[in-house]
Amino acid sequence: AAKSATSTTATPTPAQQAAVPAVAPPAGQVLGLANTGARVVLRARGTTRITVRGADGKLWINRDLAPGEVYNVPNLSGLSMALSNAGALEVDLDGVSLGRAGEPNQVLGRVSLDPQSLVDRFNGH
Repeated sequence: AAKSATSTTATPTPAQQAAVPAVAPPAGQVLGLANTGARVVLRARGTTRITVRGADGKLWINRDLAPGEVYNVPNLSGLSMALSNAGALEVDLDGVSLGRAGEPNQVLGRVSLDPQSLVDRFNGH
């Protein structure tokens, strides 16, 4: 009897299986939550330093992102980003991944975050 009790507790019930997500959510915090309606989302897939500035020079973010951290870019024209490791940053536009911003350990400066500029950049124009 003890043997059957052990085997039944080791196997999750269908209700327990349903409660376990198939894919674990990404670890890390979401930055820029106040930027509602963000069309551009930057996802750290590795460690990188990110700086986002406005056309007027206003600094929106300047910090290291750890893997799993996300930054919602304000929905404003004229923003640009600089990265210390472009291969560690994935760019999403309107919920669709455009891919990595560049090659591993590639330093980028003044990459436009305007949606059309991103589409052109990732489509090789």
